Amino acid sequence: MARSRVPRTADELRAQAVAKGYKRGVHTKKDKLRKQGTHNSTTKKNQNATLRRYTIWTLLALQDAAAEQGLPPPDEETARDHCLRLGLQAPELATVKDFIRFYATTSNPRLDEELPTVDSINTVAEWFFAGFARVTGTEIQEEDRTEVYHFVRTTLVEEGVVVNKHRLKHNFSEESLVRVHRTLWTKDDLIFIPERYRIQTTFITNVYCWTGARLSAFFTGGLRYEDTEIVLQRAGDGQPWAATWKLNQRWVKNNRDPENIVFGSAHREHNKFIFNETGFLIMMAIADGALFGVSSIEDLLQKRILPGEKVLHLRYNESALKKPILRKCKMSGEVTDEPMPKSAFVAIWKSNCSNADFFEIPTIHAVRRSLGHQVEKDYTPVQLSQLLTQADVRVFGQSYLANCSSVDGQAAFLREISDHRHIEYFQSVERFLEPGLPHKLPARVEDELSRDPELCRLQEQVATLERKGTTGTAIQEARGLVSNYRRKLHRRAHRRFQLQWVRDRRDWKILTDGNERPKDPSNTDLVEHLCVILPERGRLARWMCQDRPLSPESMWQAISDLHSLCTRDLTVLYLPGLNPRDGKCPVQSCQKSMEELSRSQRNHHIQMCIRRDMAKKLGRLQTHIHYCHICFNWVVGEDEWESHCASHLSSLKTKRCGTLSYGNTLIRPAYSPFLLGSKLPAARRLQSWSRDFDLWKHVNDELEGRRWPMPCPHPLCDDITLSDDRDLRFHFVDDHELPRTRPASPASPDHLRAPGRTTKVTDEHGTQNRKRKPTCEDDVVEWQLTDYVHSSLRTGPSPSARPPKKARSTNSTISPSLLSVIDLTDGGDEAKLDTAPLPWTEDPTIGEPGDIEPEWDGDDLFQGVDEQLDDELSLVGSTTTGVERASGVMFAPEVMNNNSNLDALFDQYIRSPSPSVSPPTSPNDTASELSGATLINGEHSRPLSASPDADPFKSPHPEEISTIEVARFTKAPGHKRSIPHIRLLVSRPKITLRLRLPGKSEIGTKKGTKEEKKNQGTKLGRKKQGKKSGDKGKKVRSQKGRQV
Repeated sequence: MARSRVPRTADELRAQAVAKGYKRGVHTKKDKLRKQGTHNSTTKKNQNATLRRYTIWTLLALQDAAAEQGLPPPDEETARDHCLRLGLQAPELATVKDFIRFYATTSNPRLDEELPTVDSINTVAEWFFAGFARVTGTEIQEEDRTEVYHFVRTTLVEEGVVVNKHRLKHNFSEESLVRVHRTLWTKDDLIFIPERYRIQTTFITNVYCWTGARLSAFFTGGLRYEDTEIVLQRAGDGQPWAATWKLNQRWVKNNRDPENIVFGSAHREHNKFIFNETGFLIMMAIADGALFGVSSIEDLLQKRILPGEKVLHLRYNESALKKPILRKCKMSGEVTDEPMPKSAFVAIWKSNCSNADFFEIPTIHAVRRSLGHQVEKDYTPVQLSQLLTQADVRVFGQSYLANCSSVDGQAAFLREISDHRHIEYFQSVERFLEPGLPHKLPARVEDELSRDPELCRLQEQVATLERKGTTGTAIQEARGLVSNYRRKLHRRAHRRFQLQWVRDRRDWKILTDGNERPKDPSNTDLVEHLCVILPERGRLARWMCQDRPLSPESMWQAISDLHSLCTRDLTVLYLPGLNPRDGKCPVQSCQKSMEELSRSQRNHHIQMCIRRDMAKKLGRLQTHIHYCHICFNWVVGEDEWESHCASHLSSLKTKRCGTLSYGNTLIRPAYSPFLLGSKLPAARRLQSWSRDFDLWKHVNDELEGRRWPMPCPHPLCDDITLSDDRDLRFHFVDDHELPRTRPASPASPDHLRAPGRTTKVTDEHGTQNRKRKPTCEDDVVEWQLTDYVHSSLRTGPSPSARPPKKARSTNSTISPSLLSVIDLTDGGDEAKLDTAPLPWTEDPTIGEPGDIEPEWDGDDLFQGVDEQLDDELSLVGSTTTGVERASGVMFAPEVMNNNSNLDALFDQYIRSPSPSVSPPTSPNDTASELSGATLINGEHSRPLSASPDADPFKSPHPEEISTIEVARFTKAPGHKRSIPHIRLLVSRPKITLRLRLPGKSEIGTKKGTKEEKKNQGTKLGRKKQGKKSGDKGKKVRSQKGRQV
């Protein structure tokens, strides 16, 4: 029996309508317009851009008419009201055609370098027709619209205004998918890709291949956990269950109600790890804490399906339903709760496909096309339409078929069995594959692009605005023009270079008859290091490369490695053996929290502490303890280090000499091509730099005095001859991965500079990066006192009041420097150590300071400092008359003659954090708390070597290190030596100095005698008083000089 309804009264209906917000006539103006809900926001945006171009075209005509009549020019608002006001009649056909010509000539084509395509201009015409009807309420007749489309395809093509060119249509095959995945996990990335992005890209790429979804389907509103459903089904292969899941696509084309209308597709596990996107989804859900009752892989493996049932439904926590599966990562590697932007995926996709040696980048639409080609063989058109969410069969026939026919006409005509392998090749993107494809422009081409006339003109405009002090939108627009033009110039040049390279490579294959193999770089330097530092990364790369199915145990091990990599904090990548404990330094005597240090300093701090601790426990010098950045192991002993370096040099495989950084850590330092190819000891050949800029300085030094042409010094470059300095620079950038920024080379004629001129540092485009003022007016290197020398030694003008520049901290992988300065306070007869922390000392090399010059002995205690100290002492010890100047620091004669000044300079020399093997031998000896040097009674001792030509600062062999004697300072010939000898014993790794002070009789405490008071005011009295004041000044400076 049907349910009866009681009619509601007019008052009841009015009340209900008012309660829900209805008001009569409020939307009358809007309701008069037709097709308001036809277009989405993106289409409306394109329509508005086209209508604005139409407004500007009208404005130009109105301005010309006003100029002829002598009237003031109208503005853009007036022009818009003139051509787009509500109720305006449709423009004439000739007017529309003229506007289309204007738009075509003012467009920026992409597919063709010069002209827009027919399809793009017809799309603009369609936007204009729809937008004009939406804004004015007047529709343009169908006959006129058809005429405009035909006009573009015929007349404009004949006139050369547009070109009838189409993007090539090919299929993304299984072989292409495998290549792209393996490239992502086994080759160095062209751009920085966080590990979470690497996992998400692998997952979503498989999803695109299985579903045929459009690019924006998973990025418009974000793919969230509520859009998926995981179900465990009973398996029949001996396993307790198999995982399956369903994906609901909400953000599909023309879906007006994504909250209620979805398009689902089901997925299952795959026994090949490279295709098992189900395991990736489960792993990310566990890592994000999204699954109810499952917090780890072990928890999931313990789940069982009840007897008599076939499935077990897993559900998500309520707090995780709105969380995105594809999450955004910062440049530091930190994972956020925001959805991954589409631009990030597109950048990774393009760079990875290029890295996979495709010179034509496949699109996601090629993936849809390939899936549709395979599905149409076994499924009905309705099922194909449901999968691809495309109901128009006409559109499918135009856009979802490759340019090459799928019919084997030969086999059909001859009635033979068809072989579609040749057809699949010409339909797939494999035809655009060329192994060894270069991914960046050569440095020589980049240098030529920097001198492009149009680019130089735009840069000059920006420079002119900057000189005038222009701010605001004007300078921003000018810089935007420079950036856009440079990007466009680079893109076109890169495209031409790759096409020419492919042609030359294929010609070379023809001419060599396949008897020679190309010597292409492997591009795996970073991955090889990461696989050592992150073992799970290496195992995942191996599983990605396996063609055979994995066993269930291996598959879950791979998923566990994915979980470990996904949850690992890689904001700071700690090298093996340098991991903190509970967020603190692992050395027991330090226990410093890593949060107190910047991310780039944490590895360095731990490495320095471990080195100091090892030296103390093993009774070794810190200079004899090395950390290898190739195999990431500690090596103790100079002989062991020499053999260790020799083993690495014997297996050298890469030409890379530049640095490699990852996770705020330098994981591979820079090496010199000159030293690698030399015949020096192995440890010297593997001298390393933490900054590429410092390596370039070393290269500039090596080039001094060399003749051109010269062969490349790198041992793996056998047949390469360099004609000049520019040729060497381009070769080092392209083949040895040095940066394009190079310091000014005094050996190059292009970089010679006059005395007193500022030194300019330029990049590959010749752009000036920074300026440095020379320290002197001639081309002579002068010594300057450090900032730690006491102010009593400085009598010249004070430095500028400008705040000092922030010192660059040493990279986290640099070996601790030998020279570290500490402050000593005058505490009477003994000097006390300051409790302030040690300041960092810059050292551009990772190798030990003893490796700086070839002729130095690697076992010297103070190696790397002797040459600098000789220069310093020669300045201080030289005989002077009057006032001398050394690098802008003035020295009075009485200061130069005071031995306390030498003590202050010598403090800088002996304060080296070196461990020792011997304790103090007497109560009067003072042991160092910093580097272990002990000063014995301040007594004089003879030099170690009896030879007059022996180096007075040469340290003994480690076997003789029980007593280390430092000889007298070397001075000019004939100069009287008056500096005492000092004998040092190496003990604990800290320093305290005991210096012999003048006696009380020398210092004096009386204010003056009667005779002095009597002679006060006379010539003799003034002479004595001046001499006494000078002696007093010397004593004060002597005491202050010991404080450094």
